[in-house]
Amino acid sequence: MVKICVQHVSPSSFHSGWIVLGLLLLVLPLLLWNPYIFAVPCPIKTLTQFPCPTCGSWRSMMALLRLDLATAFYYNPLFVLTAGFATLPAAAALWQWRRGERIQIILDKRGKIAMRLFFSTLIIINEYILLSRGI
Repeated sequence: MVKICVQHVSPSSFHSGWIVLGLLLLVLPLLLWNPYIFAVPCPIKTLTQFPCPTCGSWRSMMALLRLDLATAFYYNPLFVLTAGFATLPAAAALWQWRRGERIQIILDKRGKIAMRLFFSTLIIINEYILLSRGI
């Protein structure tokens, strides 16, 4: 069961989304200035010749910065979904700052198990896609 709670808090109280938002504001200008500043070869693929679940993420991120969703999804579908989920805490922090309301999503034990199974399945599907494309 999923429960969504809205709690009235001070707009200036700490929210983990501020960290995500700060990282985005620091890293995005660097990536736009020099897209390959953080690029390193995948050590798992280098050693085993098999892609890890994050292989292709760099090329996917570069495609997302160009707003080319089809190419980003081709290189690593899981990264596109993860990038979308990563923006949620930043959006929640901005909501708290603007409205003074903290939004919390609370899962019971069955909900947590279902989420773990869902994301594990996504990782397996992503690995299959990466292997089939030879990325």
